[in-house]
Amino acid sequence: MRTLLLTFTAIFISIVTMISCTKEKVESTVSKTTPSDEQLVSQVHWFMDAAKDVKEGKYLKSGEKMIIDSAIYFISATLNYKYCHHMEHSGNYKQDTIIIKIPVLSAEGKTFVVDALIGYNASILGIRDKYAKIFDANKKLTGCMVKSLGVTDSGDTIQIQIISQFRYEFAQQSPNSYTTQFPFTNEENYWWLRDSQNCFSGSPDEGGAPNVIESTLTFGLCPAPPPNCRIWFPAYDEIAFNYLDYEVDIVKDNFCDYKIFYASGTTAQVMSDQVQCLGVDPAHPGQHEMSFYCNGLLEIIQNFQANLPPTSRACKELIVMSPPPSSIYGNMIEIKHVPHFFYGKKLIDCFTIGYPIPISQD
Repeated sequence: MRTLLLTFTAIFISIVTMISCTKEKVESTVSKTTPSDEQLVSQVHWFMDAAKDVKEGKYLKSGEKMIIDSAIYFISATLNYKYCHHMEHSGNYKQDTIIIKIPVLSAEGKTFVVDALIGYNASILGIRDKYAKIFDANKKLTGCMVKSLGVTDSGDTIQIQIISQFRYEFAQQSPNSYTTQFPFTNEENYWWLRDSQNCFSGSPDEGGAPNVIESTLTFGLCPAPPPNCRIWFPAYDEIAFNYLDYEVDIVKDNFCDYKIFYASGTTAQVMSDQVQCLGVDPAHPGQHEMSFYCNGLLEIIQNFQANLPPTSRACKELIVMSPPPSSIYGNMIEIKHVPHFFYGKKLIDCFTIGYPIPISQD
């Protein structure tokens, strides 16, 4: 116990994301400091070790407090550092949500450090339960978004939402899956649905158009780290792009009308092979839909990144979803792609070994 307290004291002084002591002077000093990447990793290691001590009953509740935003940040950073395979972009995609509660001192905007650690341990159990329900030997937790839902009506707890992202059923990728360049060939025609197939050859190896678009763009948007290093994101955010914001052709014919794939009409019109298969249309010679949508989405993302602070615009992941066909009015239906872009501050970790580990392990 004495060793733990000495360790806590040493790390506590260097924690710079507003973890506070009871003395206001100390809190004011540390809150103005920006940590280096190495310091942040050291703080994350302290947080995960302290959480383990809490779990094993070695850490007793004391008066140490931390600002609520700092608690949320460290829960996010530690989950993403310890358990998340941020560079795994292949396989089927699944997202799940859990809610945890942490006691707070709402009048001070703080929580006790031990309560933050208990909340972190609770989040691991919740995510682990979601992970266990995915029946695939190669499943991976690829990221956790941690967000505050605000203080509860009682005023003594805060709700925290944790969105977990998983990849599973990792299909064998063809040699060109991550290196397909513009333009596409006539043989590279893909069904509009995610996890479907090449509609020229019938091959499912590369999935449908959403899979190919995201893998093609991921190659350039999310570059690999240097040798013997890994990329991780302490926290990150997401934006879903809407086709309506990116109109190209005011005369709609369900061919490259928007920079993001969209088609509408009667069932017979929309569910035809010509509309559903993204390739070369005889009525539009020289234009390949896959090339058009890859270029269009790349432009959308780059313009979005240009308006973000340089330190938080790095690409974590691109997911292109394809919701089921839906009715819009009368006997009309629509099919579309919804690209989700995940971004944040990217850190490169080259000096620690052993992480990430599966969420199933302690």
